[in-house]
Amino acid sequence: MKVMDAAELIETAYLDDFGSGVQKKPSSSDGAQAYLLSDGTLVIPGTNEPTDWTKYNLNFFSLRQYRKSNGIRFHSGFLTHAQSILSWARDKNVKCITGHSLGAASAQILGPILNAPTICFASPKVSLKQFVKYRNEERVLCFNRKDDMVANVGGWLFRHLGRVESLDPKGPHIGGDHKVKFYKELLVLDRYKHLPQSWP
Repeated sequence: MKVMDAAELIETAYLDDFGSGVQKKPSSSDGAQAYLLSDGTLVIPGTNEPTDWTKYNLNFFSLRQYRKSNGIRFHSGFLTHAQSILSWARDKNVKCITGHSLGAASAQILGPILNAPTICFASPKVSLKQFVKYRNEERVLCFNRKDDMVANVGGWLFRHLGRVESLDPKGPHIGGDHKVKFYKELLVLDRYKHLPQSWP
């Protein structure tokens, strides 16, 4: 999957503008949204409902384990969000995954479980640092802006999964740094041509 294509898919997901032929996860019961494209790409947008904050983003006090992955401990809300999507997508032949923000948190967890290459933007930290290795986590690629506060959620206690590439705007950028379009603006700069243009 090309990195810029992944970013554009995220933007389309926020607009809910994929059209017919795309499977959409019903979100009425739990708010977790996801789209499965005909080529097997799973697209997971981030926070888009007020309840996402209390149910997922801020629900980190009760750390939970994913026992099928050697007891690794995750941010509770992110794991809950990921498991909701997993229960819908597990048997759908997912080929690759992309996610943004809350969706990137889920994507980090789901990519290794589904053994699918995964591209994340504006990724929060999801796993306790004491668990150094997560099975298949090398399939995950995260792009995080240094000025994006969401990318530092979890502080010193948690870590990102997979390969993390930090993007530096080289100057003040007040507001809007979390949106995908501002990630795209940096990724096309010459100084980032050495970063992966596609994944894997």
